[in-house]
Amino acid sequence: MIQLNPVIKKTILFIFTLIFFSFVIPVKVTLSSMDSIADESCFIVHQISSGSTEAGLWLCNGDANGIWTDDAYIVELHGNIPQDILSSNVYSNGETMFVIYGTVDDARMTADEVNVINCDKWDFIGDISRDSESLRLRFKKYITIYDLNLFDCILS
Repeated sequence: MIQLNPVIKKTILFIFTLIFFSFVIPVKVTLSSMDSIADESCFIVHQISSGSTEAGLWLCNGDANGIWTDDAYIVELHGNIPQDILSSNVYSNGETMFVIYGTVDDARMTADEVNVINCDKWDFIGDISRDSESLRLRFKKYITIYDLNLFDCILS
């Protein structure tokens, strides 16, 4: 049997503990309600599910005043957008809602054209949904480091 130096044993234990806890430590937490939003220049968006013929498009179905029940507008997101750092398992399922803080290019939403939202920052609102085929843990109120696109090659 191999005898390990006590320093090496502690180092290995520390590394495994760090890896284990990184699975459950929140990186970003969801907003609980619209009341949590203090900024008036924000929009509620979600991506159309990957099972749809319009997959990949973003729909805006609300703003700081609430969710619109009748209208939803197709939008393009530019700037600091969720898909730049999140795994597609988190945002492409059509159920995860985002609050996008920013401005609309024309300062109004129209159904006749694709609207562009310049995104400064973003948050989640409500529950976070993940694809069922993903190996990621399914926390509903926050994401961990493993929900970032850095780990797609391993966990998707």
